Formats: sequence, C-alpha cells, structure tokens
Amino acid sequence: MTLGQYRALVAYMNYWTPRYPNMGLNIAICDLGITDSRTDVILELWKAGHHFDEETGFLTYDDDE
Repeated sequence: MTLGQYRALVAYMNYWTPRYPNMGLNIAICDLGITDSRTDVILELWKAGHHFDEETGFLTYDDDE
C-alpha cells in the first residue's frame, strides 16, 4: 500500500463509512485499488495508531499510543 493509498483509505473510512456503513473496509480497499491483503491493511492501520473494529466496521484513532 502506498502512502497515498493509506491516506485515502483513512479519509474514506472516516468520511464514507459512518455515513454509509455498507461502504466499509472491503469496499474501500477495492475502490482505492489496494492490492495488499485485508490483514496487511489492518496491520498497517494499527501500526499508525488506527484501530479497525470488526463489529462496527469503523476506524478509530488512539493518539495516546
């Protein structure tokens, strides 16, 4: 995943997903042309302090870490 794709993914998940829950992580990965596996994408988000909640499908950021 490129830095641009990462930034677009975070923006997508923070803007579209809360408004349209069906536009979640899997759709975002496809829409943005990310070729990394879903697991790798979640890991990269986690490394940067973002937490993907599987139950809600939302992305949160913990700035305390």
